[in-house]
Amino acid sequence: MAEARIPEFEVAADEFGRDAGGLGPSGAYLNIDLSAVAAGGFLPGDRDDMQNHLWMIRITATKDCYIQFSLGAATATNDDMLFQAGTEAQKLPTGTNYVSAIAFNPADTGKLQIALLG
Repeated sequence: MAEARIPEFEVAADEFGRDAGGLGPSGAYLNIDLSAVAAGGFLPGDRDDMQNHLWMIRITATKDCYIQFSLGAATATNDDMLFQAGTEAQKLPTGTNYVSAIAFNPADTGKLQIALLG
């Protein structure tokens, strides 16, 4: 009888190997108002530490939006990553400490929240 193979895939985890689904919010949040004008802010915590350690984040958006992660202030445009309304846990991109977002539909307004998980 042939041995069953399980496909290999990466499960989002923090630097200690803890699954993102088992991590809770650390109490540090970045809230961004979504509209036709890009807005953003620095992630809470030490800016240098953000760049040097692996962080898991939870992104929640009430409307579809474009998101840009950067090192230092930047402005999101419709050329950036599309994030559909909902909630998703992922790794904070390496070397970033700032998030900017703009609504996908210029007529929409909503909220985007980034929570540091720990």
